[in-house]
Amino acid sequence: MNFTGNLTANLTGLVGWRGMVGSVLIDRMQAEGDFELIEPVFFSTSNAGGKAPAQAKNETTL
Repeated sequence: MNFTGNLTANLTGLVGWRGMVGSVLIDRMQAEGDFELIEPVFFSTSNAGGKAPAQAKNETTL
């Protein structure tokens, strides 16, 4: 990720999004349109380097 430019979006890190509680949170955020308001950054220790979820805007891997 390149942080040298001006950031206009709210960077929001999401950890634990693949679990039961995290998946419910992602579903609710999607339904409420919350992803339009943030720049989501997804983290994973168990799937590092894996494909990022569809909600990721600028990243393709974890």
